[in-house]
Amino acid sequence: MNEMTTERIEALIMSKYKSLSRNQRKVADYILNNMNESAFLSVVEIGTKCGASKATVVRFAQTIGFEGFIDFRNGLHSAVQTKFSNMDRFPLISNSDKETINAVAQQEVKNINQTIESLNLEAFNGIINLCNKSNAVYTFGHGISALMSQILALSLNQVGVKTISLVSTHMSIEEQMMFLSSNDVVIFFSFSTYSQFTIDAARKASEKGAKVVVISDAKNSAIVPLSTYNLFVQHENVLIPNSFAAISVLINALTSELSVLIKEKNINLIK
Repeated sequence: MNEMTTERIEALIMSKYKSLSRNQRKVADYILNNMNESAFLSVVEIGTKCGASKATVVRFAQTIGFEGFIDFRNGLHSAVQTKFSNMDRFPLISNSDKETINAVAQQEVKNINQTIESLNLEAFNGIINLCNKSNAVYTFGHGISALMSQILALSLNQVGVKTISLVSTHMSIEEQMMFLSSNDVVIFFSFSTYSQFTIDAARKASEKGAKVVVISDAKNSAIVPLSTYNLFVQHENVLIPNSFAAISVLINALTSELSVLIKEKNINLIK
């Protein structure tokens, strides 16, 4: 095979995803959401984490084009190493801790200001309205975006919005979305390198009639046309690939607006 990258492995998995068995999809979902960790796990450990047998994990590796599990793990390990070694290409600021902190802080302020200035208020209010009227809100993000998905779900649940974070478990993402309806909202986080897995999940949610919301960094991302509403954020960073400051502000703003609406709704119920 050609030189392995995490993007290439993801593409290999997604190209065969529809042909995978139910249990093989559990393996695929786990690996797609935990690539770094999976590169250092044994076949038994991966099987245990996703509720699949050793044989299923081996067949999964063979189905996506590897000779077996060892060949697959070697490729994944190489891809993960390449990803982290590429971080050396990010410019160093200086040897001063204070200068580093100042540079990062200035970039974060810039990200937040640019995000606020370009924010589509009609879309923002539309998302608030959808979530307020929904039966349930679901959130999903692949890779590092999964963290933002889980933070949003936790925040919304704390203010009284029934929210479920779709994560890699013994159930595939497709199984977790089995009972989606037109009364549900699914919020997807999608950032470079724009996971095909996330795009396919958004397409499935849309097919089930759920309202799809996308939070991304690019208007030309393939997931955007699938959305009812979309919001875009700036997330450049100084030393590492992505920043989550502006995304966190957006999450806090969405949660705060919904908190106010829910309090007003509860007061009206008491009257």
